[in-house]
Amino acid sequence: MEVLPRNDRSIRVINITKVSASPQNLSIYDQFLASSPPIKALLFFPTDPLDFPSIVVKLKNSLSKALMHFYPLTGRLAWSPDSNKFEITHDIIGQSSTTFIEAECDEDFSLLVNSDVHNVRVYSELVPDLGVEDGGGAIEVVSVQVTGFRGGGLAIGVSMHHVVVDGRAYWNFVKSWAEICRTGRESVVVPLLDRSAVREPDELTRLYLKSSRSSSTTRKSEPNKSPLSQAPPLSRKTFQLKQSFIQALKDRATQSPKVSSFVAVCAHAWVCSTKARRVPHHEKIIFSFMVDCRSLLRPPLPENYFGNLITPYFIEIEASELLSENGLTFATMTIQTAVWRALKDPLEDCNAWPVWLAKTRDPSRAIVNVCSSPKFRSYETDFGWGKPERIEFLMRDTAGTFVLVDARDEVGGLQVCMVLPPSQMEEFSGLFMNGF
Repeated sequence: MEVLPRNDRSIRVINITKVSASPQNLSIYDQFLASSPPIKALLFFPTDPLDFPSIVVKLKNSLSKALMHFYPLTGRLAWSPDSNKFEITHDIIGQSSTTFIEAECDEDFSLLVNSDVHNVRVYSELVPDLGVEDGGGAIEVVSVQVTGFRGGGLAIGVSMHHVVVDGRAYWNFVKSWAEICRTGRESVVVPLLDRSAVREPDELTRLYLKSSRSSSTTRKSEPNKSPLSQAPPLSRKTFQLKQSFIQALKDRATQSPKVSSFVAVCAHAWVCSTKARRVPHHEKIIFSFMVDCRSLLRPPLPENYFGNLITPYFIEIEASELLSENGLTFATMTIQTAVWRALKDPLEDCNAWPVWLAKTRDPSRAIVNVCSSPKFRSYETDFGWGKPERIEFLMRDTAGTFVLVDARDEVGGLQVCMVLPPSQMEEFSGLFMNGF
């Protein structure tokens, strides 16, 4: 067959272009969390130090398979000046990948796991920050660190950007990864990734557009704030609450059978922290919590929706209400009423969110801010070595941050963590664990 000279061919290449996938849009619910610190959790497992190399290989392989189902996590978060919003893009060098760090630690694993007071320095080194690329214009969505302890034990630290996931979505991913690692199968509950399934209320869209116009233009550095960077002198302490203790709180606070463990424990923490902080009777105090809106939207969305679908709710009262003889009852019924109202209309008073958020960022205000939820069943995360020995979150550096997760060893129990200055933590601990 005759081969024509190149200049005699009938087809000539005019141009070659590499075409990337379109950026993934994020919902209004996502955009509101752009300035929030990453969600950072730490899971401790008892393992043999000789098994660490094989464990790392297994975790890497299963993570790769999990990311096929949760592919937005392999992208990068970038600010779009055209839409005035954040979006997930894959059009960046090193795209479609996630940082996986292998590390070793000389600290005593048993001491870290069994101490109720957090070793903040070590915790912060066990969970990675999110990588920043493209001169600060692009940020990793997820980053993982696996640390083996020389004397035995393993820590898995997972950082995930809050603008992409809420708590439920975070644990849906981690549990899916764990299931693939444990079973070798890839048949996980497939996440719903389509953000167009979310109906965006007009009032929420208007509020975002108004707040984005008035906010700072320094968007590149905002999304990767570490919750432990430049930490003030705050103490973080974990408490294990048995079901019988929680029931006693409910019985003491109210005769209503509808009071949940969440409400009873939060009310107790609110009263105890107000006393431990010596808040003046006339001063206004704030309590805030988040509401999962998946089942509350019309139409509702399933639990496997992968993204943010949470809204904040705020309560403000005078400290004297909690410092009175019936303070626990008042706190319980106040929070319970707020929960009922939030479940009825999670967007109630959304136009006032900027005002509330400004108040919660005022360091002079006495605030209790509730994070996470026992409904996520975090301790059911099993990579193949059983349930974690301990799970902790790296929280923001704000006094009054209060974290709730399910208990490891008792159905109906809770594990909670409070953040306070050391001078107040001792008094809070005594009040909190003794039912004051």
